[in-house]
Amino acid sequence: MSKLAPVLNILAGSNKWNFALDDCDRILRIISPTVKAQEAIQVLAKNGFNCEELE
Repeated sequence: MSKLAPVLNILAGSNKWNFALDDCDRILRIISPTVKAQEAIQVLAKNGFNCEELE
């Protein structure tokens, strides 16, 4: 998470995202009216992480 924190802060703003690490899927939540799911997926992929949107 420390690797992603600076990237997610730039993408969504500080305190606008969090991980549910106690969940087996380690869910990332981003609270932003402007950040699109595909944008977050691409940012995580560029940093070596897999991500998909939950519906």
